[in-house]
Amino acid sequence: MTYALYNWQQQWLAPFHRANRLLTPWLDHPMHRAAPSALTQALTANQRAFDFTTRNRNKPSWNIPTADVIDEVVLDHPFCSLRRFSKQGRKDNGFAPMLLVAPLSGHYATLLRETVDCFVTDRDVWITDWKNCRDVPADAGGFGVEDYIDLISEIIDHLATPADVVAVCQPCPLVLATLALRAQREAPLAPRSLILIGGPVDPAAAPTKVTKHADSQNLAFFNRAMIDVVPANFAGKGRRIYPGYLQLMGFMAMQPQRHAQAVVDWFTNLHRSKEAKAQKFESFYDEYFTVMDLPAEFFLETVERIFKKNQLATGQLSHRGQRVDLTAIKGTAMMTIEGARDDISAPGQTSAAHLLCPNVSVRRHITHPDVGHYGLFSGRKFRAQIAPEMTAFFAGIPPLNPLGQ
Repeated sequence: MTYALYNWQQQWLAPFHRANRLLTPWLDHPMHRAAPSALTQALTANQRAFDFTTRNRNKPSWNIPTADVIDEVVLDHPFCSLRRFSKQGRKDNGFAPMLLVAPLSGHYATLLRETVDCFVTDRDVWITDWKNCRDVPADAGGFGVEDYIDLISEIIDHLATPADVVAVCQPCPLVLATLALRAQREAPLAPRSLILIGGPVDPAAAPTKVTKHADSQNLAFFNRAMIDVVPANFAGKGRRIYPGYLQLMGFMAMQPQRHAQAVVDWFTNLHRSKEAKAQKFESFYDEYFTVMDLPAEFFLETVERIFKKNQLATGQLSHRGQRVDLTAIKGTAMMTIEGARDDISAPGQTSAAHLLCPNVSVRRHITHPDVGHYGLFSGRKFRAQIAPEMTAFFAGIPPLNPLGQ
């Protein structure tokens, strides 16, 4: 019901957006642009603010900054497209491909655009481009935690060569479980390395508002309060989903004062015609406000199995009846990266992987003192500090044979 109201609100706002756009020719008149009055400045700012805060956002384009990058879908799954980004004309330099496992937690994989851009010059970058669940027909079936593990394993097989796997945020525990299960089954093509960035491998190691919220309510509450049904005007009509806008509200509720002040500063900059500062706000929040819906079963199982029961860290996680044994991971090198200011996956949650995987061949951990969650995979500090450290880690890994032994 809530989703239908949200959808109705977007439709109700459409005439106002059309009326708002009628102001554009008048405001763009050369006379007003050459000598803007206080009235035209105010109208321009208000028009832009209304459009930005209420528009219906669709999936952002990738727009990788590096020139001559080829973007292709190499594996299509009902819930995910596996994309490969490669630099046109690049000669084989011996770098292993990178598999970048993006979060399935409300934002599109395009949030990792800068991560892709940092590495695509030297190597092919493959990324899990998750689909908006409202667009997945109900007859495609469900998608839970065990289906997720199956898909990541299928993708590793599809690469057909030992890769450097990078998991960002939500995927960290399930990617770790996937590698353990593959090692237990003696599957070929073990990844050359695994980098875990800001993810809840052991949520109990450093509680945050996210973990406390998961613990504060039973699963029936999440099922009742967080799950909705896709309305009839989408391809996934009738599918049970966790709406992306609820996830966005949860993210913003963690730092309400910070977001409120950012909006106030942006609106002030609009009225004062400080375009560079206003554009910086819009560039970030345009992506931040663009969200997607998740499969209900995946959301609920993640809450129960990863957060409430902490099954991976306590050795209780199983897949299709087989217990996940993290000690089975041996040949794959592992690096963990955390941000001291990360309020989503606090320091300690990701680095716990080193205690849980005692037989890893090569390991390294880094905690960045001035980095929050999003700074772990994008922004100035990511480019200047974290990406070079990842590259150095890749370069120091001894070569693996095809079986990863």
